[in-house]
Amino acid sequence: MYNTALLGSSDRLAADLLNPYIEQIENAVDLRQLRYIYEDFRIHLMMLEDEAYEKGEYKKALEVGVIGSVIGYMLDDFYNCFYP
Repeated sequence: MYNTALLGSSDRLAADLLNPYIEQIENAVDLRQLRYIYEDFRIHLMMLEDEAYEKGEYKKALEVGVIGSVIGYMLDDFYNCFYP
C-alpha cells in the first residue's frame, strides 16, 4: 500500500480495492494460489481503470492504474519464484 502512495495513488483507495480479496489472501495455502488471487485482483483493477477513464474520471483512472502497476511488479516476483 505504501508503494501506491509513493507513486501518486491514495493508500486508502488501495485498501478499499484490496479489501474484498483479504480473506482469500489470508486463506491461500501456497504461493501459487496467492499468485492467482493477485492476478484476479489485477484484472479487476484494469477493468476499473478502463471504466473510470471512460467516465472521464481521469484522476481515479490514474490512481487505479498505479495500484495495478504495483501489483504487476509484485507478480513479477511471483513469476521469478516459479520460473527462475
